[in-house]
Amino acid sequence: MAQAGAILAVAIFAVLLLTIGTTLFLGEWLFGSMGWGVLHGVLLSAALIVTIALVIVEAPGRFHAYGLLAGLGTGLVTLLILGSNSLRKLAEGAGQALLDRGASLDPAWAPVIAAMGLTAIVLGVVLLIVGWRLGAGRGGIYGLVGGLILGLPLGAFLGGLTWSLNGAVAAAIAVGLLTWPIVTALTLLRSDFDASQRFRRLWPRETYRAAMQTRAFLEEQMEEHMPTRGGRP
Repeated sequence: MAQAGAILAVAIFAVLLLTIGTTLFLGEWLFGSMGWGVLHGVLLSAALIVTIALVIVEAPGRFHAYGLLAGLGTGLVTLLILGSNSLRKLAEGAGQALLDRGASLDPAWAPVIAAMGLTAIVLGVVLLIVGWRLGAGRGGIYGLVGGLILGLPLGAFLGGLTWSLNGAVAAAIAVGLLTWPIVTALTLLRSDFDASQRFRRLWPRETYRAAMQTRAFLEEQMEEHMPTRGGRP
């Protein structure tokens, strides 16, 4: 038994080494950084977990399709935006406009600051509308504040960088893999699908009913044969 356990442990180690090593190798080889391999591997694992969970509960195939199509769509849009560096060009134009208006900014940092401001405003307005639709006035305020806070680093990341084609492809894959399970789960939660139906079918009703009847019978027999307080049967 010890030898069999050792063989199993070595086999598991080999499989883990192969999968993790391949992910890191592909990240370094295709995109120039093992970090992309780690990120893609984690996001792909999350997407597969959600997919397998839906298979277990026998969810209709449309939920898988919605998430997969959303992931492909957002990945393609991300690739087009980052690959063309349109956000960077927009940030450079906004930064130059600020400099022309007399803003005392470092020319190297003007595009980054402009991108941070524009992204914060746009994201804040969008989340304000979404929060107001979902949670009335207070939800809108939370969305506005969250959008302003998240927009600053997001703007610096998107508009402050010049993307290579490899980097744009890697980021597009990450966005698509992130969107896939999120849209799948949200679509399932917003539908009228009852995931507990499968487990209710698996519940052994007849066995459970028979067990309860047996328990009641045994309790009845025990009460009949238990001695009374006076010591008499």
